[in-house]
Amino acid sequence: MTFDLPALFLSTAGRIGRLRFWIGALALFLLGESAVTFFHSWFAADIQPQLIDFAITAALAWPDFCVGRKRLADRGKGLVYALVYTGYGLAASLLVVFAPFLTEKPDGGLAFNLFWAVYLTCTLFFLVECGILKGKEGPNVYGPEPEFP
Repeated sequence: MTFDLPALFLSTAGRIGRLRFWIGALALFLLGESAVTFFHSWFAADIQPQLIDFAITAALAWPDFCVGRKRLADRGKGLVYALVYTGYGLAASLLVVFAPFLTEKPDGGLAFNLFWAVYLTCTLFFLVECGILKGKEGPNVYGPEPEFP
């Protein structure tokens, strides 16, 4: 089994199976959490921690998009799904930066909780769509079927 990491994280072309998706997603998660831990300990006194979280999420958005795009292509899903896959995480991270301002208003708590309900629903949807369901058999418009699941 050959494994091309630059292609996995930097290219949107082709399709990947569930195993490569999980490898890519877990690698990005561990990299993000390591960076958050490092930068929080390094800059915690000077910068609002939520800004560090958003900056790291934004820095990892392209590799996240590439992994998600290829996995969703294997499922026969288009660009819109991939944009939502990456965009909702960025939106949630940005919302956390502004959460103190939103929750101080009388109706801000409801809007904030509604957003988090939508966020968790999207997370569950993409967990099942990308990580559990099998890809489409045979070639599709995004390329040939991945050799390795």
